[in-house]
Amino acid sequence: MLVEAYEDVGEAYNADVAASEMALAGLDNLAAIEPGLAVHKSGDTVTLKLGAASVYSFAEPAGNSVDDWAKTVGEALVAVHQRSGPFQRTDPQRIYDSYMAGLASALGDDSRYFPSEEFYGYLYADVDGLIDLTYAQTEDGLRVLSLDREGRLAAAGVEIDDIITHIDGKATAGRSRFEVYSLLRGPVESKVFLNVLRDGTALPSSIVVQRRIIEPRSYELSRNAGVAVYSLPVLNELAANALAQSLSVETRRTDSQNRPLKGIVLDLRGEPEVAPNAVRNPSVTLGTSRPDWSNIVGYIDTGFMAGPGGSPDAARRLASAFMSDGVVFRQRGKQDKANIVVEAGGTNPSGQLPLVVIVDSSTTGGAEIAAAALQDSGRALVIGASTAGGGIIRRNVSLYNLGVINLPWAQAYAPSGYGIAGRGVLPDVCVSAPDMSFDSVMTALRRGEGLTDLTDRTRSIDPGDKAALAMQRALCPAEIDEGNLAIELALAILKDPGLYERLLRKQPLKLPAT
Repeated sequence: MLVEAYEDVGEAYNADVAASEMALAGLDNLAAIEPGLAVHKSGDTVTLKLGAASVYSFAEPAGNSVDDWAKTVGEALVAVHQRSGPFQRTDPQRIYDSYMAGLASALGDDSRYFPSEEFYGYLYADVDGLIDLTYAQTEDGLRVLSLDREGRLAAAGVEIDDIITHIDGKATAGRSRFEVYSLLRGPVESKVFLNVLRDGTALPSSIVVQRRIIEPRSYELSRNAGVAVYSLPVLNELAANALAQSLSVETRRTDSQNRPLKGIVLDLRGEPEVAPNAVRNPSVTLGTSRPDWSNIVGYIDTGFMAGPGGSPDAARRLASAFMSDGVVFRQRGKQDKANIVVEAGGTNPSGQLPLVVIVDSSTTGGAEIAAAALQDSGRALVIGASTAGGGIIRRNVSLYNLGVINLPWAQAYAPSGYGIAGRGVLPDVCVSAPDMSFDSVMTALRRGEGLTDLTDRTRSIDPGDKAALAMQRALCPAEIDEGNLAIELALAILKDPGLYERLLRKQPLKLPAT
């Protein structure tokens, strides 16, 4: 099993990683089971110790052979098991899970191992009820960071910064996110009893809430004097499809004053992170009754898989709502099958209505891939701040039904050729520079000034060149746009067709040859 894991992960990972790095990272993480275990390396010799006692010592296999490393690690595990009480009391699957979680850490901070039970628990859950909240794990339990948008938890008595110490009588402290998820999940409309600490004092009685179906975030739509404003803070495949269906209706509908639609604003600013260690439950519990959600990579929410910016497929679907053909992005990875060109395909329900896309530093993943496609193709004017610079396409590597590692597999490149990872998308009109105001920006644009230089906008930068990336991002600081400046500019530009035409760079940029 270890041989296949080293080989499969090494082949899929979008960078070079040695078997030795994976093997030693896995051994290091076994301290989660046996706190007294330590891995010491001196030259080519590796020694596993329990306290001061040496348990197993070996010379690193020559030539970085996966077979030799697998054999050596297997022998090391047997030696530790013979000497360690915690190991002997631990289920072998949990020992394997702990080792693989360590192995995943060798692939960077954003790679993660999912035990089989956890991964397939999300994927094939047979119940649909869940509690919609975002939390952070503390020594006392779950600190509530945000509540459901509908206000049901607040109505039941839950408040921000409450500490949930027990769920249905079971302590929450020290539990994994999947264990918490499992406690919060259950039949629709079933009751959940929460014991809560508030300001350090336990509430005298439990708070009772009901589980419900949590549908994934979709778009919000408003109209402003003939302009449709779509807000899409969380991108997923269903939201992209629903937005396309809405466009097919909105483009034919007049408003209350009988005005036809004359422009579209697509607001791709995401939801700011509430805390670095925040855990948000998946938007919807999966089950066999939800076949459209069989691709877990496409929608699992923050901290799990694709993230709130959405998957590459969500990016393609969103871009296809505004362009019927043309390149959306190029994907490049270490494996030949990772190197593909993804093109738009659909009916383009938006027609050729003027389009402005709004972005900021919370625009990430599939959302910034779509923004780059619409900008490079000449389909949209992009306003805001530099995007997050995600651009990493991820893949799940199944370890023979024993677990799954989610890791970086490829990178996304804009149609004009630049890599999005680390760089982000540079807007045409920047609103994050100091001392920006509506009047100053509009005055500059009407004078033929204020647009980002096209060379800067399409510049390719080596992801390893941190200085060049910093200079690029300084052109339009990557900040959260919490105000209305970008929206106000978008509406003003769309209400002035002549100005919009002058600002839009209509010549599509050709995809460079490899």
